[in-house]
Amino acid sequence: MQKLYAFDVGGDAFLLKKGEKQILVDGGQAKIYGRANPICKELKKVAVLHIDIAICTHHDGDHIKGLIKVFKSKRPRFTFNELWIPAFWAFIEDSSFNAKTVYDNLNEIIINEFSRADSMIDGLDNLSQNHLKLLRSLLTHSLVKKKTAQWINDIYQLLILAKEKHCTIRYFHHGIPPTSSPLDLFPVNSCEIDAKNIAKFKQQHCATFLDFFRLSWENTTALAFYSPETAKYNGVLFCADSNLSPNFFNHTTPPTRDIIVTAPHHGSDGNDSAYGKINIFSHNKNNKYVRGSSHLIARLSNEFKKKHTLCTSNIKCNGNSCGTQNCTIVHLQLTSQKSWHPISAPHQNTRGCP
Repeated sequence: MQKLYAFDVGGDAFLLKKGEKQILVDGGQAKIYGRANPICKELKKVAVLHIDIAICTHHDGDHIKGLIKVFKSKRPRFTFNELWIPAFWAFIEDSSFNAKTVYDNLNEIIINEFSRADSMIDGLDNLSQNHLKLLRSLLTHSLVKKKTAQWINDIYQLLILAKEKHCTIRYFHHGIPPTSSPLDLFPVNSCEIDAKNIAKFKQQHCATFLDFFRLSWENTTALAFYSPETAKYNGVLFCADSNLSPNFFNHTTPPTRDIIVTAPHHGSDGNDSAYGKINIFSHNKNNKYVRGSSHLIARLSNEFKKKHTLCTSNIKCNGNSCGTQNCTIVHLQLTSQKSWHPISAPHQNTRGCP
């Protein structure tokens, strides 16, 4: 039996049980609906205290903050084998500074880059005009500074907690085709960087470290993974907030049966382009799209609304309900026996979102 749990925790948080493996992809928010540590409570409900692979796709709060709580939790206490993260986090991982010092150091880099680029005609020296605008905004807008500092703090916390848990950390560099693939999950838009090559990676990409934070505002560097179809199990595509550009679906075998897809960026219309790429990879009409709860989405994608969709809660977007014609609200789980089926749960509503 294969199970996928979609948790209502204020963002993306999905648990895949595949044989003996338990894989947690993101952790949602640290608090929602007045409930603290919601992901910890949901994992306890389904009797999961050990995670083989925990994945943090990117550092947005509705993905990383709940995961921090899982690593920090003492009651219940969770154990882990591996943590998979964006490779650029290695720049923060080995820092002995506290979060403020790390940010001050980053700000010094920004100032130096800005001064150097400003003296070049048209922002040469590999810095585009857009990059210059970014640097200027980072230097002048306190809100952006605060958000960047919070990102760094969250990343730093998670990595320190993972080390305290003696968790093996694996690094994935966005935008590079995979040279090999882990058995459990295929990296759709990234390549694994071996831990012994991280120092070399940091030397090569030091100048582009800031790009990681710029691109993350648009969620384009979020990691995506595919749990491949096997004779026993159906496929699962974890999109996170990615628009799947680029993608390396041609490096893996397309599924022959229906798959579960976690809706790109919670079903936002800003990620419409992802659906065409998914359809090319798997055009099975029985594919099901699962939407993690997020109250930050301004407009739902029309492409998402056309699909067979499942939501983890009755989510409203700018005061408007989900709006899909064939939406099922599923609180906990789906099972796969050659095809994915939602299990009845307290929140289920087969008439569509009200």
